[in-house]
Order: sequence, then C-alpha cells, then structure tokens
Amino acid sequence: MISISEILNGKLLDSQSDEIQTNLAILLSRINEVRGKWCRPMVVTSGLRTADDQISVYKHKAEVAGVPFDLSKVPMGSQHLRGAAVDIFDDGLVLTAWLKENPEILESAQLWCEQGNKNWLHAQICPPKSGLRWFLP
Repeated sequence: MISISEILNGKLLDSQSDEIQTNLAILLSRINEVRGKWCRPMVVTSGLRTADDQISVYKHKAEVAGVPFDLSKVPMGSQHLRGAAVDIFDDGLVLTAWLKENPEILESAQLWCEQGNKNWLHAQICPPKSGLRWFLP
C-alpha cells in the first residue's frame, strides 16, 4: 500500500496545517482503495507540494520543452498544494486505461483524474470545476 511518507515528499506531517493533514488522510485512504483493487505496485512521483515545489515543477517542464519559463502560467490553485492530489507513475498509461474501463473504482474511491498525461496518473480528492471524473487541467 502507499504510505503517507510517499505522499509527503520528504515533508513532516506534523508541520502541515490541519486542512492539509485532513486532506492527506483522505487522499491516502482513497488512493489506497484504488491500490487495493489494482493489486500491483503504485509509485508516487509527486504528492504534497509547497509553492516553491510547484514553481520548480513548472520551471523543469519549461526547460524540458525548451520554452521560456512564465511564472504567470504556474497553476497555484493545484490540489497538490493542499495535500489533495497525488501523481502515480503510469508507464504506457496501463493504470489509466484500467480505471477508464472500470469507472466504478474511481466513483467508489471518490477520486477525480486528469486526462492527457504522458506517463503518470494524477488523482485528486476534489472534483474539478467541470465535475467530470476525467478532466483536462
């Protein structure tokens, strides 16, 4: 199963706000519900992020894409900043395909996922504005 330390990304649980601690507990429970049905390892690539972490992620993305970094394009409303989202490595999008074939799993776990990722699954505990189980960021 996924542990809280994997989602914390080296941060201390006790140093987080009550809201973040609550979100992390909910997220851990829900993603482990999926993990229990998947019956395969799941590797967390990103969980809780600070604002600096979020900026670094998007600086790296710009660098890899060979485009100038634009701070105004960094989504500072990300659920990662609230302890409400986790990214799981998903080479070949096998996990993504399995979840799309079994929509009741995300519904039961009360998770919403981004579409369009290359090799990871982004899952969050809060529905997006669209309310769609699978959404575009």
